[in-house]
Amino acid sequence: MKQRRTGCPLEAAPRAPHLPHAERSWVRRRHDDCPDAAACGATVPVMNRRNAVSFSERTALSYASGSVAAGVRMAAMTWTAPRIERTTADGDQLNVPSTADERAMLEGWLRWHRETLLTKCAGLDPAQLAHTAAEPSNLTLLGLVRHMAEIERWWFRRSFAGEPIGDVFTGLDDGDEGIDGVDAAYAERDFAAFRAEVEACEVAVAGRGLDETFMSTTRGRLVSLRWVYLVMIQEYARHNGHADLLRERTDGATGDYPVLG
Repeated sequence: MKQRRTGCPLEAAPRAPHLPHAERSWVRRRHDDCPDAAACGATVPVMNRRNAVSFSERTALSYASGSVAAGVRMAAMTWTAPRIERTTADGDQLNVPSTADERAMLEGWLRWHRETLLTKCAGLDPAQLAHTAAEPSNLTLLGLVRHMAEIERWWFRRSFAGEPIGDVFTGLDDGDEGIDGVDAAYAERDFAAFRAEVEACEVAVAGRGLDETFMSTTRGRLVSLRWVYLVMIQEYARHNGHADLLRERTDGATGDYPVLG
């Protein structure tokens, strides 16, 4: 971490450690507007690979108020993860006909797993969502939601569609793939980011063929959209198993439809 330049007219800005993740990216970029930007920009903290354009930047202006931390924490006290209305098909909770074609089947099972993760969180408050209920593991329900937002973006948008975008969460403490950096105060924001990412991913693959391929930078070979659907289904299946245990250890709720008070 390089030392900050002293005397910068923007040094009066609040320090990043006291800000929500979204505003931290905004504060770093304010130095681009410094009258001495050429010098100042060379001495602000070095930005890592997770600081590309993302949800943090798109929402930064909404956090520009000096009272942001108090406001967000006040909202976090009253917000709870919303109830999920399961998509159904032919009266079946699995939401896809058992004789559907391949594309409908893949989309249906992926949708079911997306809804399952949100169902496992429904009715919990931010503190419960951010609680490490299965120590020594650092997994949390909120961390799983954040993680799956990152995985959705990585495979559907950044890899298959080739969109030039960075990670969803780019705060200084966000770590790798969304599991780290969990903060109960921003649970509602993180759930909104997940929902927005799912919608964007659906748009990115709409009308694209399952046989279309791209060169995977992580595997060094061609990968098809069909493979991406399958890897996403297995990723959710794995983490929904984690979510089962985390939810039960949090408030005792089990099953696909936890009983909410």
